[in-house]
Amino acid sequence: MPQTPLWLDRSDRECAGPRGGNIRSMAKGKPAKSHHVVPAIDGGWTVKKSGSDRASKHFRTKEDAESWGRTQSIKERSELVIHRRDGTISEKNSYGGDPHPPRDRKR
Repeated sequence: MPQTPLWLDRSDRECAGPRGGNIRSMAKGKPAKSHHVVPAIDGGWTVKKSGSDRASKHFRTKEDAESWGRTQSIKERSELVIHRRDGTISEKNSYGGDPHPPRDRKR
């Protein structure tokens, strides 16, 4: 039996609340928005929206997928999560709507 890629096992549904929203963002009353750059089963890379089963777009290279995913995340003010080939997370970037933004320290 083929092993399921790790990114298929770890979805935002693990943190789903009673109405399907992500628990992490339920305090604001909005579902969490994020885009994930993940390896495609048939080769290449795909960009998927959180909570979606289908890919938003398919790319031959990881760099192209990252670039398009970053553009979409900036447009939608969401988070971009970039995965490695084994499914683990290599990088996360937030492009607005961060529930815990960094505080400026007064000097």
